[in-house]
Amino acid sequence: MPRPKSTIPNYRLHRASGQARVAWTDSAGNRHDRTLPGAFNSPESKAAYRKFVIGLETGSLTTLHSHHSPTISVAEVLLTYLDHAERHYCGPDGQLTREVEQVKTVSHVVRELYGNTPAASFGPLALKAVQQQFIGKGWCRRSVNQQTERVRRIFKWAASEELVPTAVYTGLTTLSGLKRGRTPARETEPVGPVDDATVDATIEHLNRHVIGLIQFQRLTGCRPGEASSIRRCDIDMGGVTWVYRPSHHKNSHRGKSRTIWFFRRVDDGRLLE
Repeated sequence: MPRPKSTIPNYRLHRASGQARVAWTDSAGNRHDRTLPGAFNSPESKAAYRKFVIGLETGSLTTLHSHHSPTISVAEVLLTYLDHAERHYCGPDGQLTREVEQVKTVSHVVRELYGNTPAASFGPLALKAVQQQFIGKGWCRRSVNQQTERVRRIFKWAASEELVPTAVYTGLTTLSGLKRGRTPARETEPVGPVDDATVDATIEHLNRHVIGLIQFQRLTGCRPGEASSIRRCDIDMGGVTWVYRPSHHKNSHRGKSRTIWFFRRVDDGRLLE
């Protein structure tokens, strides 16, 4: 029988950054960790750890964040948000979504420019400099706008956790996105469907399993993840039109349903699988 996990918060070192962190297990058995202000073994981080323990016991953790918001750095905000993202952006199977990789990409750029800057001082001009860095990397206008919005989202979350003043996020919203034809960022053409001739030529070099996935997507227009996860028992075969309603999909976390319709082929009066 495995030994039960300790619910006492553990004060530890984050080797990559030298920061102090606290890790704990909640009453449901879920493991959590959070970055503390200050370096490992510093008086500041130890004081924050003691306040965290009190906050955990009393249910008033926001007081810890609020007290330290003037001194927390941009790097600390990024690291704390990444911890949150790795818990929040994951599927029912526990696999992280692509959003986590996007957060890491954005965080790397922001940390290089403003890692040691107090988070409370990160304003619209700093975000504009980050935006210019994105352009300098050769990213297209649409990607630059998306990544800039991710930076804003990080500080919106930080404000909700009282890591930074609300005015920091409000200030970042004043920076507009790049407009078509008014920026040096390159434009890209919309991604269109692959033509049938290319698909047919490619299928000749694939095994039957991949061919089946491609044909299913061509007939239904479903996403690759939906095609690869479908099971026969998931298909409603009660009528001429078959119906597949995936339980988990791209927008399931928004409470939206997803229905995929498809027909069985009919050749010479015979129904084919």
